[in-house]
Amino acid sequence: MKKDNQKRKLMYYLETFFFLLCSVLSLYELGRDFLYKVEWIKLLKDSVWLVLAIIVTIGSFLRAKDVGTSEDDDERDRYLTMKVDQQAYRITKVLLFVIGFGLFAWGMILSKSVGYNEQVMVIVIISAVLVGLWNLLLLIELILGLYNYLRK
Repeated sequence: MKKDNQKRKLMYYLETFFFLLCSVLSLYELGRDFLYKVEWIKLLKDSVWLVLAIIVTIGSFLRAKDVGTSEDDDERDRYLTMKVDQQAYRITKVLLFVIGFGLFAWGMILSKSVGYNEQVMVIVIISAVLVGLWNLLLLIELILGLYNYLRK
């Protein structure tokens, strides 16, 4: 392994360690907030930070594992990568749809039972963002489909 690759790998592992530490501290903060029964908004905020820290930790670890691997991908590897990306796109689209409309329905049911308060508004706004992202994915898919159709 080249010296440059060793330095990059070390940096990625240090980054992974740092974000793993952030994840553990965020988990501690979330547990402490849960035990002391703080407001639900703070629990939601700490949960989001925990998820983000875990995602970045996993990403840094995977980048560290990828440093120094062969850049010569054969055709089969590229095909498998394309199929995995396609399946991940489909799963993301379905999850955005289900979670977005599920949260929207939950927000509407909650608004009928407790009225409009901050919790209902946050749930409805999050669902609107998720449904908006789902619509954006559909729009991009439509534009790319039309582009490929007209290009031929």
